[in-house]
Amino acid sequence: MLLCCLQSQVKAEEPVRIHVSIPPQKFLVERIGGNRVEVAVLLKQGMNPESYEPTPRQMARLNSSTLYFRIGVPFEEVWIKQVAELNPELAIIPCCGSLGAITHDHSDEEQYLKDTHVWTSPDNAKELARIIQDALIEHDDVNTAFYSKNFERLAEELDQLDLKIKHNLEKVRHRYLIVSHPSWGHFAERYQLKQVPIERHGSELRARELARLVNLINATGIKVIYVQPQYKTTAAKVLVRETGASMIEIDPLAENYIENLEKISKLIRKGNNQ
Repeated sequence: MLLCCLQSQVKAEEPVRIHVSIPPQKFLVERIGGNRVEVAVLLKQGMNPESYEPTPRQMARLNSSTLYFRIGVPFEEVWIKQVAELNPELAIIPCCGSLGAITHDHSDEEQYLKDTHVWTSPDNAKELARIIQDALIEHDDVNTAFYSKNFERLAEELDQLDLKIKHNLEKVRHRYLIVSHPSWGHFAERYQLKQVPIERHGSELRARELARLVNLINATGIKVIYVQPQYKTTAAKVLVRETGASMIEIDPLAENYIENLEKISKLIRKGNNQ
């Protein structure tokens, strides 16, 4: 009897094993789950979420997880069926809901009706955190109060982050965000910026489109082009050469979510005020 009690106690104290697709999710899950969770990330730092393929070792490790939080990035669409078939006991939790729906009122640009980078808005991140909280409570209801308290604390920090970013960006000289990849649609919409990507559908712009972008940069006095470490910078370098603008790297996939977005907002404030 004593052995059974000890085994039950050990089992109860084991952390919930979780997989997530990208590093910012790891931040959110760990902030809510604390020492009650053990989180593994499929996409490693610097990898491209559009061309990434999970390794056989990662696919095998999914077997040991209880929950997998999806986020809507492209590689999931390719691999999720196989993940589900190989791991029938794994609970796959979609984190996005309707957050991917976004419209841009820019008649001179291609319309992006679905932007998978939902986490770039702290307001969206709070909703992602709520979904994570609910899933953890459903799986581990003994620790409901623990997860709820952690969520409330995180939600307050995300609200503060939102206010800091608004403050940092409210008086920038121009509202254009020239980016190497269209990862910032939700961020731009939240803070009244106008995202202009150098790449569309995975391909860099053609010469004529680049020429139009050169004219835009010269006409508006834009001094900075924002690039992402997961994507090519060939076209960005052309724009730098043709306009005299500089390049600044901003990464929407960095793990320390709050610190990273606050830093990015300061870089944009500085870059868009030049």
